[in-house]
Amino acid sequence: MKHNISKNLLILLACGISIECSAAEGLLDLDKDENRSGFENKVPPLVTKELQVESLGYFQGLLRWSLKFIGINDIPNFSGNIYQKGDRGYIDKIKQYATTSYSADKMTPFMVAYPANEHDIKWALKFALENGKKVVARSGGHQYSGKSSGNQDTIVLSMDNFTTFKRLENGLVEVGPCVKLTDLASQFKKWHITIPHGICPQVNIGGHAQTGGYGHLKRSFGLAADYVQAFDIILADGSLKTVTRPKVLPETDEERLNQEIFRGVLGGNAGSFGIITKYFLNCIKDEDHKRSWGESNIRAYNNSVFKDLMKEAQEWTQLIERKEDDKLLEGLDFMLSVESGTWPLPPILLVELVYSDPHNNVPYNGQFDSIIKKAKGGRNLLTPILD
Repeated sequence: MKHNISKNLLILLACGISIECSAAEGLLDLDKDENRSGFENKVPPLVTKELQVESLGYFQGLLRWSLKFIGINDIPNFSGNIYQKGDRGYIDKIKQYATTSYSADKMTPFMVAYPANEHDIKWALKFALENGKKVVARSGGHQYSGKSSGNQDTIVLSMDNFTTFKRLENGLVEVGPCVKLTDLASQFKKWHITIPHGICPQVNIGGHAQTGGYGHLKRSFGLAADYVQAFDIILADGSLKTVTRPKVLPETDEERLNQEIFRGVLGGNAGSFGIITKYFLNCIKDEDHKRSWGESNIRAYNNSVFKDLMKEAQEWTQLIERKEDDKLLEGLDFMLSVESGTWPLPPILLVELVYSDPHNNVPYNGQFDSIIKKAKGGRNLLTPILD
């Protein structure tokens, strides 16, 4: 019954649009009819061009709603939600990190579609090809240059439904592109494994891994991309391909293609070569770094403390320049960050220290002790807050 009522409604809407157009065109053309002897000077047009456009927009929006009501979506066979200009929720769905940094014409896509599965992605790519639209993927929407959005020639595929997260029998971890880094870290801790990654909790692994995946463990363990063993990707032609970490010297055409896609996707320009639906990660195991150790110290900025810490960094650098770095235990990582303050809080000084135990079971020998002592010296305005 619902479908019959909806179909009748569609017929009425179609008739309404047709009548609206015909009536408006007739009334607007009165002043062009020379046989109507001054009629245009006596009776003003009942429907202006502006009102005609607004009416058409209203009826078109109602027509699109009615099509969705009976299961006819903007993208044929697409089962997920779709938002276009004029739809309730569209303004909220287009928002992302770079929205406030770029003009609206660069951050107002033709459509934001939420694929429910891999089939939806294939239908969306087909629709885009047939309608001359670009496609970009969005996992967390933190791309600083706004490349996970676009203008009216762009369809955004928001990957919110791709959040698979599980350990496989072969030891790899399967993870969807929309898993947040905070959830990744939390679960990894329970499993006693990890990979290097950033610290912003709302960033998702999807674009993060494709742009390297920089984090505070990079000097000791590299980048998140270094631990991607394989990924599933849907290419522009709609084909689903599992791409694996390539051999050093590929021998066949298929192996060469695999290498090109792998390096291209993880080469720093997220979403340019296809839509990733899952990663397979080969993680670092706690048991392989039994003596690993770390400390984080956050305090109010103090100029004399900062100078003392910079002197420590200078001394380490000079050891390396003199090729005397063998005096430093391998696997040490000293990071010093300064963050500007926002009233009423002062600027922040963050000291992070990591010993990775790269050779397993080599104990930390206290080479951070002087840094820790200096980091905690001087007057710290944050102490009452942190305590």
